[in-house]
Amino acid sequence: MIFSIDTSSKSFSLALAKENVEIVKEIFINEDHWHSHMLITQVELMFKNTPVEKITKIACTTGPGSFTGIRVGLCFARTMAQIHKIPMAGISTLDVLAQQNDNKNPHATICPIINAQQENIYLSTYKHEKGKTLQTSGYSIININTLNKYLDTIKVNKKNLIFCLHTETIKHKDLILKQFPDGLIITDEKTTLPRASTLALLSTYYKGSSYQKVKPLYIQPPRIHQTPKK
Repeated sequence: MIFSIDTSSKSFSLALAKENVEIVKEIFINEDHWHSHMLITQVELMFKNTPVEKITKIACTTGPGSFTGIRVGLCFARTMAQIHKIPMAGISTLDVLAQQNDNKNPHATICPIINAQQENIYLSTYKHEKGKTLQTSGYSIININTLNKYLDTIKVNKKNLIFCLHTETIKHKDLILKQFPDGLIITDEKTTLPRASTLALLSTYYKGSSYQKVKPLYIQPPRIHQTPKK
């Protein structure tokens, strides 16, 4: 059985899933200021009728997102994995958001966006291929005003674009529409806030590793070199 936990944003979510990804139980709480003691309480409820011994894998989001939230979730998941000797799978929040919005257009490029400091954003791009959501570019942090240029740099087909805006990036909606008037912008929190049930699904693609190898995802700015004008 898989235990998954997401604490990377204003919401947090827990799920128990069978190896075939049948969701046994999911808890989703959308609170602006949830605290670590609330996490402990909800975990106790999650395992009320399920012994920890049944868990064969722990999945946890590694970011990007809330600096504190990510570390709260990872600390709890890593401690649990260490004590009970359970393999872990660390998965990016961007991967989760892409998976949750993969059914909108099978031919589209999916671009989940998470707010960073000031006018910066975290993003990556994905395509649906052979029944899976596959990442087509690395994790990056860029200025929102350079989004068009950045997608040109990584050679993204901009005819079918789906932008999944994480809660705090909705403020950039008009700017994105101005750059991509034909793009589909998704702001519904049902799919723009990460769910532990989706995290459990993605974790089935990972063998799992030692808790020591699962760490927060640190994203560096991409190195974009402009060709000198002749």
